[in-house]
Amino acid sequence: MALLLTQEEQDRRDQARRSLYKALRDAGHHVVLKDSSASDPSITVTLVSLGGRTLWGPSNGLPTQDPAAPLRRYLDEHHVNARAAMDGDTSSLHITLAGAADAERLTDLVLQSLPPERRAARRLTQTFFNAGLARPVDGVSITAGNGRVNIGDLYITYALQLWALLGGGEAAKHYSPHEVDWRQVEEIAEQMEAVVSTVCGEQVSVEPDPVCSSCAGSRDDQIALGQVSPDGADRLADAIETALRRAAPDPASAETN
Repeated sequence: MALLLTQEEQDRRDQARRSLYKALRDAGHHVVLKDSSASDPSITVTLVSLGGRTLWGPSNGLPTQDPAAPLRRYLDEHHVNARAAMDGDTSSLHITLAGAADAERLTDLVLQSLPPERRAARRLTQTFFNAGLARPVDGVSITAGNGRVNIGDLYITYALQLWALLGGGEAAKHYSPHEVDWRQVEEIAEQMEAVVSTVCGEQVSVEPDPVCSSCAGSRDDQIALGQVSPDGADRLADAIETALRRAAPDPASAETN
C-alpha cells in the first residue's frame, strides 16, 4: 500500500502544479491538469493540440514528428526528472514530473524562456491584479503574440481606476461608473488614450465599448485598450506600481499612530 504524502508535501505539490499551469498558460499553451491522489507525488500536465510545434531546446523552427524528443533532452540536460510523450491521436503532449521540485524547476525554465511580449504581458497582468483592476472571471484579459502585448477590455469601473492611477484622478472623479451614458464612455476613452499613450511612450488605441439597448442587462460599459510593445507594457506596469507605492500607507507613520 502506497504511503500517504504529508499535508505539507501535498500542499507543495499542489502549489507547484498551479505555478506550472500558470507559467505554461503564460507561454501560450492550452494546458490541462491531472489531479493527483494523496499518495502520488507526481504532477502531470497535458499541452493540448500541440501539433508539430517544438518545445524548448534547439530547433530549426520546422515541424517535427515527435515534439517530445527535444523536450526530453532538454529536461534531462536541466536535471528535471520527468517523462514526456506525444499522443498521436490528439496531437497533445503529456508531461509527468516526478515531484514538486521537478515541477518547480520546469516552471523556472518556462519563465526564463518566455519571449519579451509574453514576459511583459505576464508582468502587466500581475500588476493589474495587484492594483485591483482585474478579477479572475471577468477582469482584463491581457494576451501576447507577434511581438506585441494586447491589453484588452476593461469594465468602465476598472478603466476609471486605471485612469486615476495614471494621474487622471481629478478628471476621473467627474464620472460615475454606474451612471455614464454612451457619450461619456466615448469621452473617457478619448481622454484615457492620451494618458495611456503618454505613459507607454507610444500610441495606444483606447476605444469606447458602451452597452447597447439589447445588451444592457448582460454587461457593463467597457473600454478596449489596444496593443503595445513589450517596452510600452513595462512602462505602463512601472507607472501603476509607482502609483500604488505612493498610495500605500507609510509603515513608520502607522507604527507611530
